Amino acid sequence: VGSMLYGPILAAFMIGMFTKRIGPNALKIGIFSGIAVNLILWIFTPISWLWWNLTGFLAMFIVTLITSSYFGFHKRDVPHTTIRKYVEDPSKINWHKIYKYVVLYFFIIVFVCYLIEKLG
Repeated sequence: VGSMLYGPILAAFMIGMFTKRIGPNALKIGIFSGIAVNLILWIFTPISWLWWNLTGFLAMFIVTLITSSYFGFHKRDVPHTTIRKYVEDPSKINWHKIYKYVVLYFFIIVFVCYLIEKLG
C-alpha cells in the first residue's frame, strides 16, 4: 500500500518545493492519476510493487504538469496563503494548538494500529 501512495506524494512535495505556478487542482488531479496508475499496475499487470513508487511519481508529475496549464495559478494570482502569512509574521503561529493536534494524531494512529492487530 505504501508503494502505491509514496510516489505520487513525493512528486507532490517536489512540485510544491520547486515550482510556484502549479495550483491545488492540478496537484489533486495528479495525485489521483498517480494512484490510479499504480492500481492499474497492481490489478492488471505482473509488475512488481517495487516499481510503483517510480510509476506513481512519473504519472503524477506528468499529469500535474499537463493539467497545470488549465488549473494552475500564475505568479500574480497566488493567494496570500497561510504559509506566506506565517513567514511574514511568525508570531501568529499558535504552537500549542499545533502540538495538541500532533499528539492527538499520534494516539489515533496508535489506536488504529492496535485495532488492525486485533482484528487482522
